Amino acid sequence: MTVISLDSARRQSVGRVDPDTGLRLPITYRRVVSESASATILDISAAHDSPPSGATCLYQVALPYMGVFTYKVGRRSAVIDANSVLMVPAGIEYADVHPVRDMGHAVAIVAPATEVMEELCRLVGARPSELFRELSRPGGPSMTLAAHRLRMLADHADGPLEADELAIQILQEIFESDGTPRGRPSQVVERAKQLIHERGCERLSLADIAGAVGVSPVYLTQEFSRTEGKPLYKYQLQLRLSRALVELPHCEDITGLAIDLGFSSHSHFGAAFRRVFGTTPAEFRARGAAWLQPEAAEWLRRRRI
Repeated sequence: MTVISLDSARRQSVGRVDPDTGLRLPITYRRVVSESASATILDISAAHDSPPSGATCLYQVALPYMGVFTYKVGRRSAVIDANSVLMVPAGIEYADVHPVRDMGHAVAIVAPATEVMEELCRLVGARPSELFRELSRPGGPSMTLAAHRLRMLADHADGPLEADELAIQILQEIFESDGTPRGRPSQVVERAKQLIHERGCERLSLADIAGAVGVSPVYLTQEFSRTEGKPLYKYQLQLRLSRALVELPHCEDITGLAIDLGFSSHSHFGAAFRRVFGTTPAEFRARGAAWLQPEAAEWLRRRRI
């Protein structure tokens, strides 16, 4: 994997701009956001042509905020995007695969120290092997905000104390959540998810997606809700809103961004953004990381959607 410098990663944000869509694509970089005796926080992005692989020695939790990838451990695999939390076991070899051409991925990673991991496990009454039995857990708006807050810590955190407390807060939130598997993986659902990413932010109908994957709309609706725990439209909406959090700090035309993301209008985008994140796109763009500080913490304490 090609690794670019931290300063360069900051300058280029999370990627180059796609000339066709005007949206950003991941480039390849790895930067240490924060490192202490309690936890290491990383911001990792991989371009389509350089999916990472290797071995892990510590348990890690990865919060995706851009793109899609398939995470493989032995014979097990999971499709990971902004609707997921990736649970990385310790002491395993893994490989990522990018199933959509020209689309990589970006994630914020928390790797707790062994002592922190052990204490969190005691608090929730579970062994690490139980917490990390499944490769992925359902994500949601709170984890999307957490991912963006983590990746901005290097430039906006009030010292290592804030970074450590946020890392532990996120881990506790995930470990205390319902870790029940969403249902046996379905090839139909995996193909539907891949199609949504392949078609970018197009306004697809249920019939469009069902026809492309070769099933009926009724079957796709039932199978998607069974395995993902949410309807397909909410799944796609969360992907669009996660992308909006990436794009807004660099955006000059919110109406144009709304259309690029597949919303019908500025007002449609604004209403969806406010309903989920509690602020308007313009307010978020103006305040940026300053807005994330209290709001992300409030989401983690009080809301699970």
